[in-house]
Amino acid sequence: MASPTFIPWLLFTLLQTTAAALSSQPPFSQTPNTPPLVTIKNGTLAGAHNPSYNQDFFLGIPFASPPLADLRLRRPAPSKPWPGFTRLADEYGPWCIGNVLPVPGLTQPAKHREDEDCLHLNIIRPSPSPGPAPVPVPVPMPVLVWIHGGGFQDGSAVDPRYNGSFLVRESVAMGTPVIFVSINYRLGVFGMMYGAAVEAEAGTNLLLHDQRRALLWIRENIADFGGDPSRVTIAGQSAGGFSVGHHLTGRDDALFSGAIAQSGPPFSTTPPMTPAEKEAHFDTILNITGCPRGAAAMSCLRTTPASLLQRAGLLLGYSDAVTIDADDILTNSSYNLLRAGAFVKVPLLIGTTRNEATSILQFAMPGPLNTFADFAGIGAAASNGGKPLPEELVRRWFALYGDEIDHPSPAGLGTVLAHPGPELGAEYGRTALFVGDAMFNAGKRFAARAWAERGVDCYSYFFDTVPAHVDAETMGATHFMEIPFVFGNKEGAGWEVDPFPEDAGMRRRFEDLAEVMSRMWISFVVYGSPNHHRRKFTPNPLEPIAQLADILRLVLGGNVTWPPYSREEPMEFVFSAVKGASLQADTWREEAIQMFFDLAEEVNRP
Repeated sequence: MASPTFIPWLLFTLLQTTAAALSSQPPFSQTPNTPPLVTIKNGTLAGAHNPSYNQDFFLGIPFASPPLADLRLRRPAPSKPWPGFTRLADEYGPWCIGNVLPVPGLTQPAKHREDEDCLHLNIIRPSPSPGPAPVPVPVPMPVLVWIHGGGFQDGSAVDPRYNGSFLVRESVAMGTPVIFVSINYRLGVFGMMYGAAVEAEAGTNLLLHDQRRALLWIRENIADFGGDPSRVTIAGQSAGGFSVGHHLTGRDDALFSGAIAQSGPPFSTTPPMTPAEKEAHFDTILNITGCPRGAAAMSCLRTTPASLLQRAGLLLGYSDAVTIDADDILTNSSYNLLRAGAFVKVPLLIGTTRNEATSILQFAMPGPLNTFADFAGIGAAASNGGKPLPEELVRRWFALYGDEIDHPSPAGLGTVLAHPGPELGAEYGRTALFVGDAMFNAGKRFAARAWAERGVDCYSYFFDTVPAHVDAETMGATHFMEIPFVFGNKEGAGWEVDPFPEDAGMRRRFEDLAEVMSRMWISFVVYGSPNHHRRKFTPNPLEPIAQLADILRLVLGGNVTWPPYSREEPMEFVFSAVKGASLQADTWREEAIQMFFDLAEEVNRP
């Protein structure tokens, strides 16, 4: 079967779609010789049909006006109508302008087009079954909205590794069809700029406002595609997961009914930027662009070549700090909002990978990690915005993570070596555990507890599978590696190196895990619970009897049961292609992770 990764581009040349008259037929009405047509508030769209997967694509749809000229560095304006003609929506648009983050195993090396005019979304929906008597698709369908990652500097909805065709196909096979939507948002300084001049023009948190504008567009228009605007689940990984968290703790505009946060929890130990730090950020941008300080600064930045702003973002580096303001999306720190129960009360599916920080460390570390000072320096960057931490606190963490290496918990290093060699250093493993907890695991646990304490369903997971294209002893089950499994991408479409192994037996186990995970995600989108996946689970017959007993205990009628998180019995679902699926208590590294909560309380104190 053909991979759908490049199908939209192939269709553009093969189908030679043409504009058609406005149609009063239902959204799925089409003939074999015409493209699918949908009429929305702004006009009519002509998409492309994929006969191999029996899906309709509507690609590169503008959900906002192009953020150019005077609209640059402003909140997104609604997209403008196109009366009187049919707009082609059969090609993906460009990536937003950003800067490549060369994180091992994550970066997409394929060439792509970038442009400031990038606020587009893409829709993939099932089509009626072909034949003389087509079986209609039941409508309205639940909607999954994907927010890409990339450190708010890199990435795009157009990245072929986020191919939604596999998920849509699997949802149809389950008998619960869904619509998949992926969205772009502005990156780097185009989407996240700081300073008093920026705040004076309501130019803060633009990337979050872009995402909100896309969600507003979906609420207003998705019914025309057969979607249900009351059943929209937002999902994302890394920066996309953090974005999901910001919307959960931000203003509730009733834009979604469920949320999935992969390796990006709605909680951070990073303290808010001070006014002085914001002004230093803004001054750096002015110095690079040559724009004057004062009243003319923003108007100058709006006429500066985009390449100069892109360079400013590159020199400023990574920043995930959001601006907190009473008139913006976020009115307080995530810690204070979660502790107060001030979050959007929708079901949450949240999780991390075993070795979250290994790839990030290899990207960010200045040299081998051999000493306590190396550990402390990386720790300050990961947990305190680069500001030094009290030495007594860091020394306690240093001891605790040393104990974890000597006496591993269920969430230890796994296949990763604590001391893999001189290039990475003697403290590589200890530092990787610390950074993973600081950036991801602590936030996951804190959020899961907050949901449980408010009686809202939360499903926590722990991904423990090492893909074939990364080194098990230095990377392991690192950041981003759950993506091909969640997307049900058994073909390795879009990946430079196939993440699934060549060995037939082990590849089958990877494919089985991909089917289980993608079905659980679909089940969550449809039902608000991952347990309606309709997939029988086969334990690994080579596992020890004790492990088999634990696994079999979870099997009820052939289905693996994933319980909601609770304070009394905090459990997380473990996804392993080698050991099979199981539950484990989310109580590992209790003292070390509690210290992150205590640190957050300290830095967020009024």
